[in-house]
Amino acid sequence: MLSVIGYLSTLHTNNKNNPLAISILLKHIEEKVSGYGFCRINRNIIVNLKYFDTYVSGKKRCFKTTTGVKMNASRRKWCIFKDNIRE
Repeated sequence: MLSVIGYLSTLHTNNKNNPLAISILLKHIEEKVSGYGFCRINRNIIVNLKYFDTYVSGKKRCFKTTTGVKMNASRRKWCIFKDNIRE
């Protein structure tokens, strides 16, 4: 998962202890990884679709990853995210 606050992007891996902080715009990262199974779910987060686990019932546009993290997709990105999951 990639998350961003301002100009600082944080790369989260399965090893939760060592996130990597880099100063690259998320837009530029999205352009580089778009063909490798990554999807931008809102304006601050890009996720790797192979770690998608399940939709969280009872919550709008919420899903859970295989690592147990719950995330919310934006209204506009939700349709794109669902289409990518079906492929």
